[in-house]
Amino acid sequence: MPRHPGKKRVDAIPGIGRDTLEDLHLQARFQVATQDNPEGRPAWEVRSRGILENIPAPSPGDIFFDFEGDPTHQEFASDGSALGSLSPGEDSVWFGIEYLFGLWGENLNLEGPDTSFLPLWAESFDEEREVFESFLELLEARFRDFPDMHVYHYAAYERTRLKAMAKRHRIDSPTLQALLNQRLVDLYPVVTKSLTIGLPSYGLKSLEALYFDPDTRTGIAGGGESVVAFSDYQLARTQGDTEAATLLKDSILHYNRIDCLSTRALRDWLITTARGS
Repeated sequence: MPRHPGKKRVDAIPGIGRDTLEDLHLQARFQVATQDNPEGRPAWEVRSRGILENIPAPSPGDIFFDFEGDPTHQEFASDGSALGSLSPGEDSVWFGIEYLFGLWGENLNLEGPDTSFLPLWAESFDEEREVFESFLELLEARFRDFPDMHVYHYAAYERTRLKAMAKRHRIDSPTLQALLNQRLVDLYPVVTKSLTIGLPSYGLKSLEALYFDPDTRTGIAGGGESVVAFSDYQLARTQGDTEAATLLKDSILHYNRIDCLSTRALRDWLITTARGS
């Protein structure tokens, strides 16, 4: 008896090419295999070993990077008028803030409780500019000390926001250009173009089933919750509730730290497990 009675393979659908349909069949087959083994790791298969082999060789200077941002953040001029809006044009760069630059790498934070995790925090556009400049200064020194290093992230958000902040703060430098043009590695297209994985989503948190134990991620579960926590943090600070504000900020830092660590773990898994399979 078939494992999934009543399910029938369809080999032709109007408007869907044969190759695309074959990819959908393969994706469905691996999702079913994952469902049939709920206690194990997701089923997966390498589709393009060449893409995996193009991942840069690990360097002790590598950084794993994740933003936390509030797309609703806005600031106002002394007359009460908004500095930005949702309308297109120059004003649009004054809408939204990156309130946390999270960085994971060897010996990044020698004065912190975790020497591998460096959180750079900003609560206003002025502070965001200061943090952005500090971030670029750190990278400049890191590039000099580790000429073979790269900065890893997952999905397009980090690259998009780096460009938006450069425009907002009128910042341009050889370090920023080197980051955007040579050093920044997005692992999302590496995953989607090189692997078929038996998961309904290829988001970073879904992929953690490949390389994390189930209880690794705790606390805030997603970016939306992080934005709410940041809003609650600002309200607690305004109300003078220092204890609540500290707890909320710590929860955001913990969430971001796991995201950075997850990006590192994914890069390592792609090199050691997927590429070595």
